[in-house]
Amino acid sequence: MELADYYRILELSPGASMRQIKKAYRRLALKYHPDRNSRDAAAAEKMKSINEAYATLSNPEKRHDYDLMNDGSGSAYYDRFGQYDTVQDILWIITNYSK
Repeated sequence: MELADYYRILELSPGASMRQIKKAYRRLALKYHPDRNSRDAAAAEKMKSINEAYATLSNPEKRHDYDLMNDGSGSAYYDRFGQYDTVQDILWIITNYSK
C-alpha cells in the first residue's frame, strides 16, 4: 500500500514550516472549495485530498508518523505489519529493526 504524497498535494517541500502548511492549505482551499466549483467533481475530490493532507501535516504527531512511513525504514515497517497477527509480533519487529 502506498501513501499519498501530502507534501506534493499541498505543493510544499518536506521541510515546510507550520506557517507554510497553513498558507498552502488556505490558498488551495480557496481554489478548489466546492462552493466555488459546484459543477466540478474533480475539484471536490481534490479538496478531499487537500483536507486529508492538511489534517496530517498540521498535526505534529501525525506528521512525524507520516514522515516515518515515507522514509526507507518506516515504509518497511508499514509493509510488514500486515503479515503479523499479534501485537507481540509487531513489537518484535520494532525492537529488532529500529537499531
